[in-house]
Amino acid sequence: MFQVMEDTMKSSISSAQRTADKVLENAHREAELITRRAQLQADKEVSMALRESEKQLAANRREAETLVANARKEAEIAMQQAEQAREKVAEYGARVRIALEAQMAILSGDKLFHVSSYALPEAPAEEVEVAEQQAGFEYRPAFDEAEEIIE
Repeated sequence: MFQVMEDTMKSSISSAQRTADKVLENAHREAELITRRAQLQADKEVSMALRESEKQLAANRREAETLVANARKEAEIAMQQAEQAREKVAEYGARVRIALEAQMAILSGDKLFHVSSYALPEAPAEEVEVAEQQAGFEYRPAFDEAEEIIE
């Protein structure tokens, strides 16, 4: 009877061992499956994050290119305005010179105001400001600096 009980116990222990081995094997498989799923999910999220960062990088690059293009256009416009201002200053200077030469011619023909040799003095700064205001613009040397920077 003890022998039968021992055999039954051995059989039960053996069966419990097999069940435990199967449970352990299933737990390992399930852990491996969970690990694979987690790795796939992580890979998917990393891939999505990379795609999103690439999209953002492309958008930032386009925005930067647009800003640079706009800055170049604005610089070109500023250069054109500076050139127009220079032309207006030169034109105004030429008009003043012609007017002064005409006045000199008139005065040199009049015996009362006979001038044999007359050199035009450099205009005082206040007169230059008044002339610029009358011409409708202001000559600023900063345009020269801007032109050098752009080139």
